[in-house]
Amino acid sequence: MTRIFSVLFIGIVFFAISCNNKANHNAAWSASRIPLLKAKADSFYNLNEYVRAINYFDTLIRIDSLNGEYYFKRGYSEGKLFRFPESTGDYLEAVNLGYRKNTAYFNLGLNYSIIDDSISIGYFEKCLKEDSCYIEAAEEIKEIKNGLRWKRQHLKEEEDKMPADNGYRTL
Repeated sequence: MTRIFSVLFIGIVFFAISCNNKANHNAAWSASRIPLLKAKADSFYNLNEYVRAINYFDTLIRIDSLNGEYYFKRGYSEGKLFRFPESTGDYLEAVNLGYRKNTAYFNLGLNYSIIDDSISIGYFEKCLKEDSCYIEAAEEIKEIKNGLRWKRQHLKEEEDKMPADNGYRTL
């Protein structure tokens, strides 16, 4: 009985060692593929084939999750495909990793301008804080603020046209 346990124990040890060696081999093999994968991802990205580019950036991120460029380019690709929640998450990760923060903030502002102007202004301002010469960000802020002024004025005009509430309810 003791002999079975010792044979089983030795078998488990050898299995664990072989798995560890395989994991190290796979990691080294994956790292050696990065230049080829990056070249393909960049090629599809530059050809505006965003779905295919995203697939390669997904793989690159699984291999090296600390490369902000991969997140930035995947975020851009997702934005071009109108996948704004995914795009936003990738831009935020690119910012966290310090990759092209000003452009990432600008693109975050563009993403949010579709759903919430007030949040987008905050990202355009962060863009300007990173790079005060980013003219497009200043123009976007100005455009949004003019649009918000127009909306407020339009709502006020509509409110003025409505009859005063006299307290009576009609059916």
